[in-house]
Amino acid sequence: LGSVVHVGISLVILCTFPIFVIPMVAPVAAFEGKEGIWCHIARAVICASVMFAAFFITQFGMILAVNGALCVGFFIGVLPGLVGLYLTPGKGAAWRALMWSFILFAL
Repeated sequence: LGSVVHVGISLVILCTFPIFVIPMVAPVAAFEGKEGIWCHIARAVICASVMFAAFFITQFGMILAVNGALCVGFFIGVLPGLVGLYLTPGKGAAWRALMWSFILFAL
């Protein structure tokens, strides 16, 4: 059963990894004006970094816990607070205080 799970996870990673790499390389492509040599170098560096990290990091429990906590804090507090501050101008001091409390509580 363990081998089947490893094969399944490998397929999922192969299918989703490009979705995560494209936004990482987008600033380089925008700087170049097209996809040139620096985009290919950036992709290679990202893939090599992930590969070397996978070689040395074998226990992901703590990493997943910290990553999950950071994502929850960002998506539940920081992002709604920033949206409330910058996309709804003129709401008043109480509204701004509430949005800042979202951001500060999430940190």
